[in-house]
Amino acid sequence: AYHSRLRHELLSLRDASGATLASVNADRTRHSGLELGLAWAASRAVDARLAWTWQDFRFDNDPLRANNRIAGAPRHLVNLAAEWRVTGQLALNGLVRWVPGRTPVDNMNTVYNPAHVVANLGADYAISGDWTVFARVSNLFDKRYAASTLTLDQAMTQQAVYLPGQGRAGYVGASLRF
Repeated sequence: AYHSRLRHELLSLRDASGATLASVNADRTRHSGLELGLAWAASRAVDARLAWTWQDFRFDNDPLRANNRIAGAPRHLVNLAAEWRVTGQLALNGLVRWVPGRTPVDNMNTVYNPAHVVANLGADYAISGDWTVFARVSNLFDKRYAASTLTLDQAMTQQAVYLPGQGRAGYVGASLRF
């Protein structure tokens, strides 16, 4: 758990007239959060890990932005990973990344990046103690989402602010440990 009150955090802001100031020091902001990680070994062959982050980044009585959320910081992030070691050589794994709520794109909190979830699958096959071949499929369901956004003080209509996440992709490779 954490909580901090900052003075002069460097942010991309504008003045009361709407003129962009670029990166300047905000008067006061506050950051609060909680992080939790759990690991579970269901058996010798199956284990899972869960990581959850809650964060609340806000302006602190700013004359223009009041107590708005700071752009670009999702309130919740959830990652769930699981692995099944089918044999001594073959392991199957999955990862789910979930942003369950919308995230402000601008400090005025007028434009938001919607919630999204992305699932990945993989397999590893150990040829020897040092060599492993692997296959991965990322974004299994080919979800269209913005992996990130520009962080602005005030978003304008028709402004390109969303940075697209990768579509479904497959990978095959090998790794050598030495």
